[in-house]
Amino acid sequence: MNKVSPKLLGGSIIAVCILIAAGIFLGLKASETVPPAEDAMNAGVVQNDEPAALEPTSSDAEVEGSDYIRQLPEEVEKLPTIESSCHMGLCTYFKLVSSKMVGGSVEGDLYAATTWDGETYDGNDAGYDPILKWSIQPQTKYIFCSRRLPAVMYSIPEGGFSFSTLDFVAGVPHVQAGELILYQNICNEGKTIGEQEEAVAAGYEALEDKLDNLPEHLNSPSDIFRIARDL
Repeated sequence: MNKVSPKLLGGSIIAVCILIAAGIFLGLKASETVPPAEDAMNAGVVQNDEPAALEPTSSDAEVEGSDYIRQLPEEVEKLPTIESSCHMGLCTYFKLVSSKMVGGSVEGDLYAATTWDGETYDGNDAGYDPILKWSIQPQTKYIFCSRRLPAVMYSIPEGGFSFSTLDFVAGVPHVQAGELILYQNICNEGKTIGEQEEAVAAGYEALEDKLDNLPEHLNSPSDIFRIARDL
């Protein structure tokens, strides 16, 4: 068996140590070139595990796919919300933005009222929405405060105005509850107008025998003066 020279053995050990030291040194240098995670953005390195910035989403003021909004302008939001009617899960509301008398005669006074209308659905059927939502734009309605021919008028898409009369003597049907509430707010300071004997005592006339003589539409809200005079 050949013997290894002590000098040769010592040299081999030294060489191995040098190689190990060199490897450690190179490893340390390489690690210094990788930026720490907190400095990655400054170094131009994108961190895949960082959440991307959220894009601004559309305001929830608009109800998608409808002509309604959730949030009214601040000055309108402060106004009282008045319930018009509730029927079969549908409740309607309005905010009275403004009202102004635009004409008057012995037959009655004509007011232009700007309202912001809203509604809710309450039920178990699909599509029902219990959250109050408002029309995108306010509406102008005309109210004829009259003991002879109380009426509420609306503009219609085909032109002109439709109008609904309120017969307090015979009794206002539930389907006209919204118009009744609007009329009372404009013409009677929000107070309830009694029906039948109370209405007669307040000066209201029965309309039942006069409805056949009324036109279906008006060209202008001011036509109501002529119609009331000719009854």
